[in-house]
Amino acid sequence: MPNNKWRNVVHHQCLFQSVRHASCLPKFALFFQLEVLTMIHRSLLAGLTGLLMLTSLAASAADTASIEKAQKLASEAGCFACHTVKHQAAKDGSLPVGPAWEDVAAQYKGKPGAAEFLTRIVLEGSNPYASHWKNKAAGLAMPPNAVAINERDARQLVSWILSLAK
Repeated sequence: MPNNKWRNVVHHQCLFQSVRHASCLPKFALFFQLEVLTMIHRSLLAGLTGLLMLTSLAASAADTASIEKAQKLASEAGCFACHTVKHQAAKDGSLPVGPAWEDVAAQYKGKPGAAEFLTRIVLEGSNPYASHWKNKAAGLAMPPNAVAINERDARQLVSWILSLAK
């Protein structure tokens, strides 16, 4: 028994001081390899975390830029004369001229061909007899806007509007 106890002490000393005992070498090598692997694992995790944070910041900046671009397009084309981004109840109880874009996004969320249909509505106008915004908008037909906005910009605007769906 005293021999085993002495051997454990020697192994412990080998790990934390220096390699003096030949029987310590395999254990010390294993311990060293595990420490190196742990350091590599931590470095990789830190690197991946940093990369994810940078990707998130870049995506956020891109989203902000696309929002600003879409709102600028809408402003220049005169869309805000009839539409708002968020649904806002009027103080006097009257309905807005056109539906809020969050309502449009919710109405067309997941519907096939919605982007193409809405782009056509923006450019060519809507049917005054097809009022599917009853009790949400004044019910006036959307006028054709091809003179105020080109098709490419209309597609970008509609894409942004549809992205507002929750």
